[in-house]
Amino acid sequence: MKSLNPKTDAASMFHYVRSNMLRGFLYAAFVSFFINFTMLIGPLFMMQVYERVIPSRSYETLYGLIVIGVFGVILFGVLDFIRSWTYAVMADVFARRLNLPALQAGVLRSIQGGAGEGGAVIKDIAELRAFIQGGAISAPIDAFWSIVFLIALYFLHPVYLAVAIIYILVMLFLNFITDRVTRQAIQDASKAQQRHLQDVANSLRHAEVIEAMGMLPALVRTWRRSQEEMLDMGHVSSVRNRIVVAITKSLQKSLTMIVVATGAFLTLANAVGHSVLFPAMIMTSQAVSPFVNMIESWRSWVNAFDSWGRIRLLIEGYENERQTMPAPAGDGDLDIDNLVYMPDGRDTPVLRGISFSIAPGEVLASSVRRARANPPWPAA
Repeated sequence: MKSLNPKTDAASMFHYVRSNMLRGFLYAAFVSFFINFTMLIGPLFMMQVYERVIPSRSYETLYGLIVIGVFGVILFGVLDFIRSWTYAVMADVFARRLNLPALQAGVLRSIQGGAGEGGAVIKDIAELRAFIQGGAISAPIDAFWSIVFLIALYFLHPVYLAVAIIYILVMLFLNFITDRVTRQAIQDASKAQQRHLQDVANSLRHAEVIEAMGMLPALVRTWRRSQEEMLDMGHVSSVRNRIVVAITKSLQKSLTMIVVATGAFLTLANAVGHSVLFPAMIMTSQAVSPFVNMIESWRSWVNAFDSWGRIRLLIEGYENERQTMPAPAGDGDLDIDNLVYMPDGRDTPVLRGISFSIAPGEVLASSVRRARANPPWPAA
């Protein structure tokens, strides 16, 4: 019999998943390039209305711009749907490829005593699937293609480009600060949550014993302490992240005033026309907003990487599969006649007069009624 190499199989499986994710990510990035181009239609429409339609009072020009604008909006919707569908396919392939190996590894881990860890892997896969389908995964792609808006700002006036770059550098610095002050706190909170869930799962496996022995009040107190630890760690990471997000949003709100003021100075200096004032504000906001979204979604990225690490650790951690030998097929009936069972220390049988016959391939199921009022073991 040829032996399998689970470690090699796991490595091939993860290589396939990573390759599939990379191909999907690159395709989404390609589509995002054109999405960002279609987002220029709004500012350009506004600029042309101010420069051409209003001075000339030309309805024909306005109708032509409206047709172009509607076409751009429809194209944006189609491209955004294609990108969203790409993420959905990536998430579906990810879940289908890892669900069964993760379930098998989780069952083995549960058998060895890690009920919480074994069950949590399915939750990790569901969270990663939701992350891939969500909007957070698009933030780095949109941040990369913000160069489209930066080039457009340069053609409006280099000062607009300088303002946008300064804000982007500030957002990148805040991203770095967010990582430094929240990553460890988020990981600690995630580990505390895993420990809490594992404690609860292990306790539920012995629910009847806990209730019978009166251990529930003490166990509830232990759960409460574990839950408070988990909530405290989660509160720390949440507060730190919210402080950085609040600073980021404040800077984002100030961006509008800075760009309008910059446009006013340039207009007064006759460096640009008044028609570029509001389009420049929109383009600058669109160039900076992906970096703001990266800060707001940072917690999702950290949790996604942690979930991926736990999935890999669980699946790759069990290299030896349990080998089972098939039992030889029986060629005769199994006949039981008047079976009697009496536990040690008892004078009265608990089973009496059991008779049955089973042919090869048949399955016997029995139902035993539990008598709690008079258990067959001494009271503790």
